[in-house]
Amino acid sequence: MTAPAHHGRIGVAFLIRSLNRGGAERQLATLAGGLDPEAFDVTVLTFYPGGPVWDELQQCPSVRLRSLSKTGRWDVLGFSRRLRTALKQVRPHILHCYMTEPSIFGLLVGRVTRIPAIVWGIRASNMDLAAYGAVHEVSFKLMAGLSRFADLIIGNSESGRRHHLQRGFSPRAFVTIPNGIDTDRFRPSAAHRRAARAAWGIKEDDIVVGVAARLDPMKGYPVLLRAAAGVLRQCPRVRFVCLGGGPAAYQTEFRQMAEALGIGACVLWLGECGDMPSLYPGFDIACSSSVFGEGFSNSIAEAMACAIPCVVTDVGDSGRIVGDTGLVVPPADPDALTEAILALVRSGAEARGALGRRARARIVSSFGVRIMIERTSACYRMLIPDPGVVQTSRWRS
Repeated sequence: MTAPAHHGRIGVAFLIRSLNRGGAERQLATLAGGLDPEAFDVTVLTFYPGGPVWDELQQCPSVRLRSLSKTGRWDVLGFSRRLRTALKQVRPHILHCYMTEPSIFGLLVGRVTRIPAIVWGIRASNMDLAAYGAVHEVSFKLMAGLSRFADLIIGNSESGRRHHLQRGFSPRAFVTIPNGIDTDRFRPSAAHRRAARAAWGIKEDDIVVGVAARLDPMKGYPVLLRAAAGVLRQCPRVRFVCLGGGPAAYQTEFRQMAEALGIGACVLWLGECGDMPSLYPGFDIACSSSVFGEGFSNSIAEAMACAIPCVVTDVGDSGRIVGDTGLVVPPADPDALTEAILALVRSGAEARGALGRRARARIVSSFGVRIMIERTSACYRMLIPDPGVVQTSRWRS
């Protein structure tokens, strides 16, 4: 079969729910915009239009954007027809689907449309699906059953790969490619440090423990606040800065919990923030208190790229990312989290600076953007070795 007119390039279409602010969305944009335009012809398809990452990708001349205008959860048949029409028009060699719902729709519609290769992107590890409702549990089970029909599954963490294999996903073509961090964008900056702390109303000699995480059950905010109370009993100069949006009910719940613990004045809730490279340098310590679900935590790696030492819970690949440049504690253990934060607080600015420099070096050498793009490009070339002549589908049982 003669291939689509991609001018000798491999046609790649990405499929994702939206391009609002988030780790998966950011990684998709980084990959789509970073693929060599002489080798890859790139289209991004979204269920819903708009969003901060959509706006950024619009500035990338090598990426085409197209929304499928899904109207809601029950817009299934009409959406499937629009997706099929889009795929027939774009005619990609590879359909790369990010996360559960796009993976299910992409596989079913992609097979009908005879897309040569379908790739799934797995972004989480041991999700507590009961915290998100029955629909998520059913979707996960359906995805596990369908996994053997995907040509390739790319997980962004070793813990995520192990978890999905344990839960019934096919091991036939499951690989791990960690996220890539733009270390030119995320880097230390004394000017950003001063500006961020001034905006937060925090003194230079106060110690900032920063948390960059949305308000979500997996992020462990109750554990964080109990640990914060333990830290502040011993070190009143510490301030906790929380960057991340979420449902209004969660915001109210966590603010009330901070007040009940007597630490309300020492916890700053900044909501969803866009310019994270200018905010991480305001931290002295970065903290992740996740209790489940993390795959590869972008916020940990981004903070490390800004030379900020981290205290993290041992969820997903967080401990693997940090290595020996920070401290790792068990999840859902506020006492252990308290002691780890206090250890870095008491170590002093010079020791934290040295640890932060090692953290940045680790991200640059092991988790840079180019490494992620090159490994993913190699997978695409494995799937489509000759974009000039491709069979209608690579799948075989």
